[in-house]
Amino acid sequence: TLYGLLAETVTISADRNSFTFRLRPEARWHDGTWLTAQDVAFTYTILKEKGHPQLSLPLAEMTGAQVVDPATVRLAFSGKQSSSTILTVAAYPILSKAWFSEHPFDSSQLVAPLGSGPYKVQRVSAGQTIEIGDVIPAPAGGGSGLDPVRIVHGHDTAGGDERDVGLGEILDGRRHGYSGLQLDGQLGDKGLAIDFLQEHFHGA
Repeated sequence: TLYGLLAETVTISADRNSFTFRLRPEARWHDGTWLTAQDVAFTYTILKEKGHPQLSLPLAEMTGAQVVDPATVRLAFSGKQSSSTILTVAAYPILSKAWFSEHPFDSSQLVAPLGSGPYKVQRVSAGQTIEIGDVIPAPAGGGSGLDPVRIVHGHDTAGGDERDVGLGEILDGRRHGYSGLQLDGQLGDKGLAIDFLQEHFHGA
């Protein structure tokens, strides 16, 4: 079972090969622009074509991502997909079509993509740190109240800045309270070793 973050409803076809998502009217990118069905269709198309195998393989049986209207998108599958496929792909981060039209998806870059989630990447130091913080500080707009933290790549943080959190400490469970900061590998064949924070985006 999944709870929709960007999607307020999903309609499943009788043969369970088509899933129609209706986006929430309040869905926005961090720059305030609308997040639309065009972004969702773009995301699934580009991830199937150019995404990391962890993201592209579950989409192997997707036959199309159709924009029904600006707030509605339909994902269609061949019928050969597993019953759990939709649960996997519905949790994918949604990417901004406009942003990636200016920043090629398969290029190497150190610019954090435009996101839509509760946390925002504030700055990146290649191979060293990723600093994140709330988009809207709690409690004013439902943020987490998370003070800015720096994810330190590949290191523990004993004796370091109090804001620092070691990547290894999160992944092996030694640092608690960061379970929402799921760290994913790179989206494409090129990019940062840690390319984005899942919570920088919202999944469907």
